[in-house]
Amino acid sequence: TRLDQIITEGREAWGSSVQETLIKILEGYKTGIKIVNVSPQPARAPENVQDAFDDAIKAQEDEKRFKEQARAYEASVVPIAEGNAKRILEESHAYEEQVVLRATADVAEFLAILPEYLRSPAITSERMYLDAVQQVLSQTSKVIVDAKSNNLLYVPLDKWVLSASEEGATLPGQTTNPLPEVKPELTNPLIDGRETVRPTEPVGRSNV
Repeated sequence: TRLDQIITEGREAWGSSVQETLIKILEGYKTGIKIVNVSPQPARAPENVQDAFDDAIKAQEDEKRFKEQARAYEASVVPIAEGNAKRILEESHAYEEQVVLRATADVAEFLAILPEYLRSPAITSERMYLDAVQQVLSQTSKVIVDAKSNNLLYVPLDKWVLSASEEGATLPGQTTNPLPEVKPELTNPLIDGRETVRPTEPVGRSNV
């Protein structure tokens, strides 16, 4: 047995090993002596090397502590990582099903339109174009502009309709909330940024 093992953690194991060896030797001599227990006394290294032994013992304790911390970290991280991996796989499978179903529906829609397109390609193409434009324009803002006027009137029609639908208004004459004030912006370059000059009134003649 090495000295460092006796000084550190191998003292109890060394005592048990010495006890077993002594029992075998005494049984061979048939002395009738029975060894009950071997308890080694605390051992210390020589004073000249005691600091080195203390450092070695501290390093072994740190090793055990780091291993325990690593096992605890592994036990806390691995279940979370496995759960995240499982969730990502489930989400990917769900997304795959959605994409496949959407593609299948699109194919079925085009297959349903195919006979009509073969009968009248121009009319079917026009109808498909109008349907696509309707879907696009239904999600955009609407602006009313009077091209005959010099003033640009910005009328947010879609916002008015949305506000009226949320507040329960039906007709313009029945609404309780007034429409927002629309401020015209001058766009005529002849009068933009200049003061308006009013015509002078004619001066009447006085009777002499």
